[in-house]
Amino acid sequence: MPPPIAMQRWRDSLERPEWDEGFSAIDLIPVVRRVPQNQTGKGLLLDVDGTLRTTLSGEIYPRHADDVVLLPNRREILQRWIDDGYSLFFVSNQSGIASGKLSQETADSAFQRTAELLGLPITEIAYCPYPAFPVGCFCRKPLPGMGIYLSRKYKLDPAQLVMVGDMDSDAAFAVSVGARYYDAKVFFNGDQTGCWRY
Repeated sequence: MPPPIAMQRWRDSLERPEWDEGFSAIDLIPVVRRVPQNQTGKGLLLDVDGTLRTTLSGEIYPRHADDVVLLPNRREILQRWIDDGYSLFFVSNQSGIASGKLSQETADSAFQRTAELLGLPITEIAYCPYPAFPVGCFCRKPLPGMGIYLSRKYKLDPAQLVMVGDMDSDAAFAVSVGARYYDAKVFFNGDQTGCWRY
């Protein structure tokens, strides 16, 4: 597959047809994803830094497991979703690994510490360790790689797929995988009516 930047350049080179160009018809055909019938699972995709946890040190992401602090209301709200049949997944960008500011072992231990503090079953922890710029992989949010991987592996139904995050890239990721999106501040205040989906 071509890298994301090549696909973006190709897409940017196209332009929408306009009536004044002399077309006799312009048909807009929406893309409809075909979901296998066996994909019926419910999935709650969770960004981690700024959504589930913060740090004692004040850093954007923890540099060691003891730096992890769970944000308020996380366990209680997530337990309700588990009770409703949802599986929990972490989906996180960790470009600090590529830049050398964070080792993969430290990232793993900080994720495990986050899961321990939550005290809830996390089905899988998925993260992108590659550089933020230029984006050279499909697993870095907002690209859909992690969402597609988890949906296929765990047979998740896009109609029952929810993403919770705190950044524009999280919202765009939700759009790219066809999930409902909640901003973390709204979601963890107990208001699950304030979601949106394209």
